[in-house]
Amino acid sequence: MADSWTTIFDETYSSRSVTGEIYSDGCYKITTTQKTDLDGTVSGDRSSTVIVPPTAAGSAMEITADTLDELKAELVSYGEFSIEEANNIVERFRRE
Repeated sequence: MADSWTTIFDETYSSRSVTGEIYSDGCYKITTTQKTDLDGTVSGDRSSTVIVPPTAAGSAMEITADTLDELKAELVSYGEFSIEEANNIVERFRRE
């Protein structure tokens, strides 16, 4: 059997579409949209430079994590969801 993502739910939170998936090995993924515009960044060291271009609110984004606790933290910090919304999203995985 090939490893694959299985959709667990597809709902709306604060006017943002949120699709929750679980990978056959147990990883979690949320596909949603950015809440706000993000400035680009440039960083580097002596051997490399990383350029992250700016992105607009509404752009598609994915958040992945190995555990539901990690996912909840990423939903708040990276996904800009409230703690209550992050808790509700993580609970959807636990109900399945």
